[in-house]
Amino acid sequence: MNILYIDANIFLGFYNSNRPEFKKLLDSIIEVKDKVFFTEQFKYEIDRNKLNVFKQSIDNYIKQVSIVNTILPEHLDKDNSSKLISWNSSRKELEIQIKNSNNELLQILNETLQNVSSSEDNVSKALSLLYNTSKKASIDNLNKARLRKEIGNPPGKKNDPLGDQLSWEMLLNIVPNVNRVWIVSKDQDYYTENKDILYLNPILKNDLIQLNPNIEIKVFNKLSQALRDFNDLESIISIPSKNELELISISESFEPNNYDNMRDFRIINDQREDFNIDAKDIEILKLLANGNNTSEIKEILNNKGEYLSLSGIEKKVAKLKFFFDANNTIHLVSITKDMGII
Repeated sequence: MNILYIDANIFLGFYNSNRPEFKKLLDSIIEVKDKVFFTEQFKYEIDRNKLNVFKQSIDNYIKQVSIVNTILPEHLDKDNSSKLISWNSSRKELEIQIKNSNNELLQILNETLQNVSSSEDNVSKALSLLYNTSKKASIDNLNKARLRKEIGNPPGKKNDPLGDQLSWEMLLNIVPNVNRVWIVSKDQDYYTENKDILYLNPILKNDLIQLNPNIEIKVFNKLSQALRDFNDLESIISIPSKNELELISISESFEPNNYDNMRDFRIINDQREDFNIDAKDIEILKLLANGNNTSEIKEILNNKGEYLSLSGIEKKVAKLKFFFDANNTIHLVSITKDMGII
């Protein structure tokens, strides 16, 4: 039996409106829902936090669509000239239009917030299929989870509610029958990362191996990469294309709660004057043109003694796409070839 153990913080990414690419993974999750180990604790954590995650993410849109009221000094116009008056008039009309548009946007966002609050949004409706399969904790699970928290063993943080500990204890109940488990979380109490490789916390690894010495353990902090790996063994019909997964992986490089970083990722195309293409960018472009994906590029560079992390390569590719207004990697290669860059 193969199992996907996906932490609640990963599911909350579907409520981040700054990550539209990420939502393409929702269909894949629902398709393999029978392979997803989902507990009531995950459900509670998602429902506790989803409204705040969505609210924080839409705050960026409200800031970006605002406009400053501006009036130029009309008395400085030349005699018989009405340029400043005309500009002020046009500007006033624009401000009124934007104000009306913003009022409409606020109404739409308020309706969406209400939908999320009532779990009537599309994401909540899709996740309800997982909710229906959620596993309930036993008294024994609860006691073991409390002990785990009291002695300070992972997963879970000291000041957080009893949640991760409980879900983990429930997972351990079925581990003897599991061949492979994919653990997907952004919480670093699960793992330590070194050069794009994630190592499961020794206590958690020992928990699994004690119950099943032959279990294969895979650890990811990006859902796109976990599903791509899972797809190699369990075919997922609805999984996004290779290029789409690459873009989703890049968006996942930004922490779900770090909305300032995500906003920078979105508006980098407005800062092109600050972006310089270097020799490494050109080398990466050439490798992309040869059909290599980012993981393969990382390996090629490493073999040449040029270490660059996978996330570093992904961010470079993302910036290049925005810089050249490329829709995807193929488009990026085409543009840079036409310009004679590669």
